[in-house]
Amino acid sequence: MVEECLGSSPARWAGCFPQMLHGSCVFVPTYQAAEAETMLGEPLLVGTLMQIKLEESVQQTQVALFANGFTMQPQQGGKMVNRAWSPFSLVEKCQVKTLQHSAYWAVFKLTVFRAGGHDLCLYFACTGGNAYKERDRWVEKIGTLVSQVTVSLFPVSDIQVQPLPGNEATRTRILAGFLLHGSAMDTCQLVYAELHAYSAGESKLTLYRDAWCDRELSTIGLSESTTVSTRSGVYCNVFGIDHHRFCARNGDEKDLWLRAVSNVKVKLMFEAPDPTIEEIWVFRQSVQERVSLLAGDAEPPSNGALLLEVTNKPPRSPTGDAMDPAPVEDPTPLSKPALGGSGDVAAGPEADAGAKLKEPAPAPTVPTSSPVVPHAPALPHVEGSVVGDPVPSIPEEAPKDDASLQEAELLPGEGSVATRLPRVRAAGRLREDATHEAILQSAALATQAAHDLETDPEVATEGGRSAQDSQKLRLPPRRQPIEGLEVSEKALECIAVCTGAQPRALEPRQNFAI
Repeated sequence: MVEECLGSSPARWAGCFPQMLHGSCVFVPTYQAAEAETMLGEPLLVGTLMQIKLEESVQQTQVALFANGFTMQPQQGGKMVNRAWSPFSLVEKCQVKTLQHSAYWAVFKLTVFRAGGHDLCLYFACTGGNAYKERDRWVEKIGTLVSQVTVSLFPVSDIQVQPLPGNEATRTRILAGFLLHGSAMDTCQLVYAELHAYSAGESKLTLYRDAWCDRELSTIGLSESTTVSTRSGVYCNVFGIDHHRFCARNGDEKDLWLRAVSNVKVKLMFEAPDPTIEEIWVFRQSVQERVSLLAGDAEPPSNGALLLEVTNKPPRSPTGDAMDPAPVEDPTPLSKPALGGSGDVAAGPEADAGAKLKEPAPAPTVPTSSPVVPHAPALPHVEGSVVGDPVPSIPEEAPKDDASLQEAELLPGEGSVATRLPRVRAAGRLREDATHEAILQSAALATQAAHDLETDPEVATEGGRSAQDSQKLRLPPRRQPIEGLEVSEKALECIAVCTGAQPRALEPRQNFAI
């Protein structure tokens, strides 16, 4: 009853919460009974049996039983077969009356249930005067080994009947515990199953990832037409609900699940009214009485799973401060921030981070014994200079490295992005500087001309009377303004040089003193 679990005292919550098994489980454990499984330890039972293949043959086979499986080796030659024990196995004795001297033959059958109905059936026979005793020994040993493998896959957990506090999905719980759910390819998953009370003419069996019931895997609906099945034999912990196959920890838990599911089905068949809270409490008490009888017969768990685990585990997350990785070198060197311009826009925002600033190479030292610079170009004669005056020395250019020479030989648009980037940005900055300088000069000339017209209006009307007046004030020729401002020839020449175009030859102006 929910009110009993949610009492005022925390001591009443004991047993209502599941145990923490292996930390927080984020996956569903999956195991496989593979055919080529490696056998563990030494063989526990070895003998020669007659393997019977229905409507095919009967041949002597040496069979060896191990903790996790068995091997079969035909004595007349053939390939050895290794196979792991499957929890979904049935071991039963068979009666053979059609064979001659059948009193000396004791046959038993090993059935492995598979998803989809393609079950594996193996028939063996013990021969001789003590065939029946020998068969009982083989059947008992096989059942014990399969039981040990099955128990090794289950965690240490008891069957629960009370709902989880704070989890509304478990409010109508009657029975809950771990089960093995059969899957394809001889695999099985360890799930947490929960049987709910019937309501509105139906019930359900919900499969969860773990005992906390916070991640639902699937839901199996139960109705009056649901098929509940099982098999009887020397050993069988398997039961079925429609086409689903489940395996319990042992035979007693299998009987408990079958009895609970069958009772719910009977209630649905006779269209019983929905149970009240008191009736659900009675259901839980009857199941709890049965569970208390099973607690003393629980088998001790083994050290680990005896089957191959094929769980699809998620990738491991970083360990945080526990790990100290080596520092990662940033391939992008640090660069000084540059003014954004047309060159930066053309190169793109990503290229700005990878731009390298080239420092000029130091000039080589010239020996004092040879003060004359070789291959120095001749200086033009300047008026007012004396022939005997010392000629100023021209500093020799620093030798360029191969990268600089290779960069200089590249035409616009050639080379890699890292090679073109400095040139593009430099050209953009030069283009902006030249445009800005031309705008300032044009504005200064326009301001000066307006000022002169206001102070001396006769300069504009009598500008052609004398050459002396024309030399005092020479206005630039009128051109079509660009965005309200004029661009000088010097600015146009700088723009042409920066953009890679051939500069045009400037003709000397007339009446201009050089």
